[in-house]
Amino acid sequence: MFADSRWILENARFLRQLAALLNAGVPIQQALSMAGRDCSKELQKALQIASQYVTTGQGLAESLKLASRRFDRWTLSLIYAAEESGALPETCDRLANNFEIQIRRRRLYRSVAFFCLLLMLGSCVFIFALMQRSLHFLWLPRFWIWLVVVSIAFWGLLRWTNAQYQGQALLRSLSRLPMITPIVEARSMIYLSELAIALQSGLSLLQGLDLLQRRIPDPVLVNQLELATQQVKQGHTLSQGLAGKVPLVAFQMVRVGEETGDLGRSLQKMGEYYEAQLYYRLRQLYATLRPITLIALGAIVLLAGVQTISNLLNRLPS
Repeated sequence: MFADSRWILENARFLRQLAALLNAGVPIQQALSMAGRDCSKELQKALQIASQYVTTGQGLAESLKLASRRFDRWTLSLIYAAEESGALPETCDRLANNFEIQIRRRRLYRSVAFFCLLLMLGSCVFIFALMQRSLHFLWLPRFWIWLVVVSIAFWGLLRWTNAQYQGQALLRSLSRLPMITPIVEARSMIYLSELAIALQSGLSLLQGLDLLQRRIPDPVLVNQLELATQQVKQGHTLSQGLAGKVPLVAFQMVRVGEETGDLGRSLQKMGEYYEAQLYYRLRQLYATLRPITLIALGAIVLLAGVQTISNLLNRLPS
């Protein structure tokens, strides 16, 4: 289950502080006691419990798993691999970066979803007003009850979709729209670029691909990675397995990473590239929806004004 924004923000803060303490040479047990002090009491209690498990000889990943359910399998697996490879501080720092990017992305998603909701409601009211040739229904309590119910249902659907599929199912259903296609593509490539964290944590390519497939909510990308994984097992490179399945830019970056022997860094750069593309496309969609929504709401106000003036004129003596 996908954690809410508060958990993601606290996880990012904790992992950032933990990475700094470990880089300073502080032992894990002491670092757990010191990190997360400005987080919620729930997290602080979980870290205290995890510190006790570390005292008994448990690893950090296993201790966090036993102490709290807020860390998903992806995070715990990377921490475990980093413990084995000696790259724990770097992996914690990269995970913190990933969480912080998710928070910024979610805020922009919510802004776009909010204007989508306003546009939908404004359009419904405007069309209904044209059909009724009146705005008297605006003063009826049942209309506002219906409007509130529809708004809550639409917003709840968006939140449920985001929780279950991280918004990918909804985006896939709208992927044929010109402005949505680049967003779907960028999101998919960002998920693929997270393979960099797995490789830099000490996992092999096949281990990273297997772990990544369990994390990605997009079934189309999962199927593509399964085919690529089979080819890697047969001795082919990852770029050969992804040929024709990913955009040309992503394919070229993966191939360059293989040729230079630093696939993890190339994937990281690919993630930064598509993160910038996603941000640009979302801002573009936001900039398009906002004036259209304001126009729709303005049209409703205009109709209300025209009807009010018309009623006043009709009441004047002839």
